[in-house]
Amino acid sequence: MKLKILLNFFTEKIAKPKYVKTGTGKGRGRPPKRLAPMEENAEDFSSRISPNAYTYNCVIFCYTWSHMENKDQKALAMLEKMKVMAETNSFCRPDCTTYNAVMNCITKSDNPSAPYKVEALMEELIEIYKSTGDAAMRPTNRAFNACVRL
Repeated sequence: MKLKILLNFFTEKIAKPKYVKTGTGKGRGRPPKRLAPMEENAEDFSSRISPNAYTYNCVIFCYTWSHMENKDQKALAMLEKMKVMAETNSFCRPDCTTYNAVMNCITKSDNPSAPYKVEALMEELIEIYKSTGDAAMRPTNRAFNACVRL
């Protein structure tokens, strides 16, 4: 319960307000900076507070609504980071929500290769679902909408 309260505090008070509204200025870069100490604590197990998929999804959503130029690359990097971390920490395993957030972030960027990146992510998501049958990886309407938006 205490962990959930702290993660909600991270999301509501630290990550979202200034970063999502502006994406520039005073709030710029705040979620990744706040996430770093949590990751360090998770590595040496000195704290019970470690980031999970929900935490990383919040950061990806912050990238989506920011005005950063390379937000699509940062979202993809966060997804890759989650995949690596999932090998040792099952709570960091990306799910359909993570893929939806990354695809949404890519569609909101001005990158000319956005359609190809979203298509590749969608194919990856479908392939993972087919091979594992995991309900958390089942593509949703939002995933298909990200493909249509392009």
